Amino acid sequence: MHKLILSIFFFSLSISLFAQVKHDSIGLEILKQIISHSKRRDSILYASSIPKHSIEYYKRKFGKKNVFYSYENDSLVLTTKERSYIINQFNKQKRHIWTNNLFPKSKTINGDSVWNTLVNGKEWEIFLFSKPIFIRNNSICLLHYMHFLGVGGPDYFGFYKLNNGEWRNWITISSGILN
Repeated sequence: MHKLILSIFFFSLSISLFAQVKHDSIGLEILKQIISHSKRRDSILYASSIPKHSIEYYKRKFGKKNVFYSYENDSLVLTTKERSYIINQFNKQKRHIWTNNLFPKSKTINGDSVWNTLVNGKEWEIFLFSKPIFIRNNSICLLHYMHFLGVGGPDYFGFYKLNNGEWRNWITISSGILN
């Protein structure tokens, strides 16, 4: 009986770990797609973490809505369970640290020093992105990213959708140009 319980435990653990690795590799695909727009060719800089005030920004923008609309009149209706899962994942972002060398020729900088690094002219291009949150069998992803080019650049928070094997920006919750 003891062996059966251990076998079930390790089988469950391996499935859980496999699912996490799959999420991480899919998330990396999306992030690689975003950084492919980099103007730099020598190296990519990205923030090691999301500033804590950004988490509150996500929650405010996400609000209490459970229906989101795309520009193509498509919509996403979140279940109560999906909404709770997303809010829980927002809270986990506070502790998430991106590793160095996540991409070829890349390195991290402290997430709280991005603005000072840009203003002081030490670097002119830095990415900041949340950990992607997946729902619906990894076919929909919620993501926030900023691409600082000098002291400005695009800022996007919304859903990506897997379409014919390619991730596409689908429903925008908030977007703009940083300056």
